[in-house]
Amino acid sequence: MTKIFYRKYGIKNYLIIALTLLAITLAILIYLKNSNFKKQFNDQPSSSIADKREFDASDSFIENPNLTKEEKQALKIPIGGTDAEKQEHFQLAIKIAKTTDTIEISNCHPQPIVAKINKNEKAVFKNSDSKDHTIIIGLKDIFKIPAKSKKEIDFSFKNEAGKLFGYGCDSSPSAAGLLFII
Repeated sequence: MTKIFYRKYGIKNYLIIALTLLAITLAILIYLKNSNFKKQFNDQPSSSIADKREFDASDSFIENPNLTKEEKQALKIPIGGTDAEKQEHFQLAIKIAKTTDTIEISNCHPQPIVAKINKNEKAVFKNSDSKDHTIIIGLKDIFKIPAKSKKEIDFSFKNEAGKLFGYGCDSSPSAAGLLFII
């Protein structure tokens, strides 16, 4: 009788633990699916976007009202688009890209929107706000820029000349700007 009691309640405890772990896993997956910081991985041609993050300036809570039509279009990266759409986006971004060594950030609005940076040179992110900003380039390169200061970034870590990289500012769910590495 003791063996039957142990089996009956011992299995019940394992079942409760398993169901609890399943519930926690499902809750985490639902949270990640609904969070504003979405990541989407897919194959893209090398002449298009090197960053695999899903960006769309239209859903940004920090949308810049001073953007031109071309700049707004450049921030709408066609992640799931056709090769022709990706190439059209790439050409537009190159067209409006400005060669610079300084990107000024004000309210998470960079100037220029598309910065052309030499791959073996350093560039400066200048934060003119009274609060710190975090710049996220691609999926893993994160830089903290203190308030009212500058941060020099060596772009030699991006050994992929001829590619675009989207970058975000703070917890923005969309691209704040683009870097064209030459």
